[in-house]
Amino acid sequence: MGLISGCSRAAEPALRVGEVTFDEGSLRGLSADQRALLASVTVLQEALGSPEGITRAGAIHEEAWTRQRRIERLREETVLRAAGVSEEDLEARYQRNPSLELEVRHLVLLAEPWQSSDVRAAARRGAHQALEEIQRGDPFEAVVARWSEEPGAAARGGRLSPGREGTWVRPFWEAALALREGQVSPVVETPFGFHVLRLEHRRTLPYTEDRPRVVREVAAQLGGGAAWEEVRQSMRAGIEIVDATKAAYPVLESLWMLLPPTNDDPVGSGSVDQPAVLARWAGGELTTLDFLKDLRGLTTREVLGAGSNPEQMRVLLIEAAEQRRLEQMADELRLQVPPEDVVAEMQRWSQIALEWVAALGLEPGGSPTARAERALSALRRTGQNAGIARDEIREVAPALMSALPMQWKPESLP
Repeated sequence: MGLISGCSRAAEPALRVGEVTFDEGSLRGLSADQRALLASVTVLQEALGSPEGITRAGAIHEEAWTRQRRIERLREETVLRAAGVSEEDLEARYQRNPSLELEVRHLVLLAEPWQSSDVRAAARRGAHQALEEIQRGDPFEAVVARWSEEPGAAARGGRLSPGREGTWVRPFWEAALALREGQVSPVVETPFGFHVLRLEHRRTLPYTEDRPRVVREVAAQLGGGAAWEEVRQSMRAGIEIVDATKAAYPVLESLWMLLPPTNDDPVGSGSVDQPAVLARWAGGELTTLDFLKDLRGLTTREVLGAGSNPEQMRVLLIEAAEQRRLEQMADELRLQVPPEDVVAEMQRWSQIALEWVAALGLEPGGSPTARAERALSALRRTGQNAGIARDEIREVAPALMSALPMQWKPESLP
C-alpha cells in the first residue's frame, strides 16, 4: 500500500513541504521514518517565517494534549473518589499553600536561540536602553510603544493576560514574582528574547479557581491505579470493532496526504471520502475522521507500524474508541482544561520547538533549494543536542507534518 493513492509522474518531487521540494535522489537511502523526520524538520524551518508559525505547527499538539488532559482529569477525580478524599480535605490542603496570579506589562526585543550572536547582542542592548528610558521617568507604556517587538504590544501598553505559575516561561515568571506592585524588573532573558517587565497586580487565587491543580497533586500522591483500570476495562468491554483493515487503511493514506489547516478546520483534519464507522458502542461511534485525529497524535513509527500490521491497527482502534468513551464521561462531569493550563502547555511547546531549531541549525530565509539543503543537513548534524532534538521530533512528527501543505510520493510501507 502506498502513502498516497494514485499515480505520480517522474517529474514530480518525492517530497514537497510548502515551497521546499526534494527529489528522489536527495532522499535515496532514507527510510520512511527518516523521510517523516525530514518532513517534520522542514516544517519547523518553514514555520519560522512568521511569528505564528511554530504555534501553528503545534496546533495539533494542542488539540491532542487538551483531549488527553481532560481524560487525566477524569482519572484524577476517579482516584480521589475511590480513596474517599472529600472536598473539605482538598480545600484545607490548598489553604496551606495558595497560588498567586500576576498581572504584568512588559516589552520585548525578540531574539531566539537560533539567531546569531550579533542579533542577540543588539536585542540585549535595545532592552537595556529601553530600561534606561523607564528609569529616567518615561512612561512605561510609551517605552513599550517605541521598543517592543511583540505584535500588538503598543495598543495594549504591553499588558499581558494574568498569569499563574506555568503560564509563562520560568525566567519570566520568576522575574515577575520577585517584584513589588509597580516595580520594574532588570532586563530578563528568555528563549524568546530580552524583556523588561512591570508588576501591575498580584492576587491570591480562591480555592475554586485552582482546584484542578490541587486535585492533580493529591491524585499523583495516591496512585489509585486499580480504580482507574476498572473504569478503563469497563470502557473497553462495550467496544465493537467494525473493520480493522478495510476501513482503516484509507485513514492512513489521508494522514500522509497531510492536508493543511483551514479556518473551519484549524487542526487540518481534512476529510476522508465517505467516512466509515470503524468502531461503535452503546451511545457512540468512532469514524474515520475521528481516527485520523488520533493518528496525528501518535509517533511516526506507531502510524507506519499500524499500516503494515492489522493487529496493531486493531489495538489503535480500540484505544481510540476507549478515549472517545472516556471523553464522553468527562463531558458528563463537565470536566474541562483550564485555559491557563493550555496557555502554559503551548508556551512549553514553543520553547521546545525553538530549542530543536537551535540544536539542528535551522533558520528561515534563502531560496527553497537552500532551505532544503539546511533541512537535509539537520538530519546529519552531529552532537548530543542535535540527536536529542531529532529523537523528540520523531515523537510528534505526524502532528508537525500536518501544519503545512505537503505531498509525499507513493512509497511502500515497511
